[in-house]
This record gives sequence, C-alpha cells and structure tokens, in this order.
Amino acid sequence: AETRSNQARLFNMEDSGYDVLVASDAIGMGLNLNIRRIVFHTTEKVGQDGRSNKVSKLPVEKTMMKQIAGRAGRRSSAFKFGEVTCLNASDMQYLREAVEAPVEQVKQAGLFPAVEQIEAFAKVWHRAQASEVLGRLYQSHRTTVAELLDEGQPNDEGGAWAVDEVNSGEDSHGVPPEADLGQVIERFIAVALHNDRVYFVCRHSNIVSLAKKLHEVTDKLGLVDRFTFCIAPVKASDPLNFRMMRMFAAACSQGNPIALSLRFNKSPPRNVLELADFCSRHQIIDLYLWLANRFPLNFVEKDLALKQKEQAIRFIQDGLENMTIREEDILKLSVFGFRRREGNSGESDARKKPLRNQQQQEK
Repeated sequence: AETRSNQARLFNMEDSGYDVLVASDAIGMGLNLNIRRIVFHTTEKVGQDGRSNKVSKLPVEKTMMKQIAGRAGRRSSAFKFGEVTCLNASDMQYLREAVEAPVEQVKQAGLFPAVEQIEAFAKVWHRAQASEVLGRLYQSHRTTVAELLDEGQPNDEGGAWAVDEVNSGEDSHGVPPEADLGQVIERFIAVALHNDRVYFVCRHSNIVSLAKKLHEVTDKLGLVDRFTFCIAPVKASDPLNFRMMRMFAAACSQGNPIALSLRFNKSPPRNVLELADFCSRHQIIDLYLWLANRFPLNFVEKDLALKQKEQAIRFIQDGLENMTIREEDILKLSVFGFRRREGNSGESDARKKPLRNQQQQEK
C-alpha cells in the first residue's frame, strides 16, 4: 500500500518526471489522481471462475470499466475533461458498451453483526443449549427445568450439580471458552431477520473459516478477542501468512509476549516469485502492527516491526525499479502460487522462541 501511495504521489506531482502510471483495475478505487487519458491494456483480468473455480482470464465487469474510465478528467482534478481508449482496437466495442451503460442504482446495503451482537447471541444460544441439557437430565422428574432454575433448589438426584456444571467454565462475559465462534456466527446468520428488500447479509465465509481454523489454539481467549483475530487483515490463503497468524493467536491465548520472528532476504527481489514472497512478509508485518495496536501487552516488538516494514518497502520499491514483469509471470503466479523450500520459510514458532534482545536484533 505504501509503495502504491508513493507512486501515486509522484504521478500527481507536475514536475516529478513521472507522466505515466501503470496500474491494475484497483486504480478505480480510492485514489484521487490527475489523469488526462486512460489506456486499457486489456479488457480481461486474471480471476477465479465462479462456476468451475478455475483461475483464468475473465472479462472485466462493465461497471468496473465505467468506473475506471471515469477517473480520466474530473472536476476537482487538473484536467476538467478526459479521454479513454484501448490499446487493442478489438476491445473498443466492449469499452463503448461499458461507458454508455446506465449507472446501476444501489438497491441494498450490506449488514454484518457487530461483535457485541454476536456476544449477546452467544450467551442466549449457550443458555438455550444448557436448557436442552437440563431438560434431558430431568426428563424423568416432574419438576420442570424452569422451576429448578427459578427456585435454585438442590435436587437429590444431582440437579444442583447439573446446573453448576452447565454454568461453570464460562468466561467473564458469560460465554463458555469452548464455544466455537465459527458456529456461533453461522447460527446467528441463519436465524437473523432482516428486510431483504433493503439489506443483504455480507459474506462471512472467510471469518467463519478462520474462526474454525483458530478455534483449537484460542481456547483461553474470550469471544471478543477471538473475533478480533478473525477480522484481522490476514491473507489466510497464503500458507506463510496463515502459519504466522496461527502462531500469533496461540501465543496470545497463552498470554506470552510475542516476537515478530520474521526474516527477509538481504537484497531486493529479482523476479516475480521473490517479489510475491516479499509482499507476503510485508503483509505479516502489517498484521503484527494491527494486532499490536489491539494487544499491546502481547505484541511487544512494535518498534522493530515498523523498522522492518520500512526496510521491506524500500526493497520492494528497488525491486520494482529493476524488474521486468511479464503477463505470463502474473498468470503463472495466480494459477500455481509460489513454493517455498521446506526449512527455509523464514518464520519461527512465536510460542517457543524467546523474546530477543532488540539491540542485538538491530545489529
């Protein structure tokens, strides 16, 4: 992100000497740039086919094409009017259709439960499950579960023990530590009521998947802290990212101070695979800093992380300046990913590795 922002700043400066900006379709979102003309190199992008789940070249959505084209010539920029074209004449018809297409009105807004709502629901769901257990325990008794709970009367057959057993082991917020956050979220979404004419429930599969994967190593964390880990900025599909995330979560659950424990090559990336590896490690540093702002007593190497982040950004920028990236390289990276040699992944177990002396580390 820092590299992109720096390049955008240079492009916006009139006397910087940078008059051409090469960008992905992400240029259509979030950046205020002084653009006079946009040239589409292609109207296709590498993506995953929703039907076959195969990675291949897919057409860029016309709404996205229109949004990108609208970046050329804006009332608040240095250019009041703009131009848009394609590198290949065969793509011009698709571009015309995209630009002339009417703007689709937003009909629904996305909703996702706040952690306070999930926590409240988890308490209710836990009580409902506890009632089912008590109902089975006292099925042979004439006294109802509600009467036992209201009166708090001990039972000769073990009723008081059953009530205590159900209520024991809860965290300070009334949610048992063994509660599966992924299941809680799934259940919440399943029973939640909303006006589907105005709202839709946001996708939650990634959060649920991460919650289930981290469940066994975060058993000592409260539900709110577990939810915090699940919404952290981590690319869980990246093996190194996920391994470090799992180590961070496990160490935090044990209450241990957590070292960054991340190594970089001593020279800038020379090809697209090394660049992808650098970007992956930079994402881990961002994750560490994000968690350090929320768990400062555990993630104690924030200053070191900031220094390593600056170094990573510098190496990535140097690598981009001296590297030629072909379209074939990007497609290959998207399809096959990049493999790391076993035993040289560059990370260590944050639970077992002792916190290193920062002065020695800086040397």
